[in-house]
Amino acid sequence: MTTKLAGEHTWFLPFNQGYALGAGNPPNPKGHKTAYLWQEVFRRESVANIIQHFVRLDGSKKDKLARRTLFFPRYHQLDAP
Repeated sequence: MTTKLAGEHTWFLPFNQGYALGAGNPPNPKGHKTAYLWQEVFRRESVANIIQHFVRLDGSKKDKLARRTLFFPRYHQLDAP
């Protein structure tokens, strides 16, 4: 994941749940550590919910798209109240 798309200067961070108070993902005895991505995050209902409630495009409609800012949630924000 990234906090800002900047073409070739975009810097991506690991998209993970965190484990033992640090980076990474917890062990998954039933499969891959990243299985939560397709089992939770990329489900049709989840993607629709993310787009409807969490993704935000800031700026005026009159601004060129390149001048506007797209905000996209991090994984842990999906469970925030």
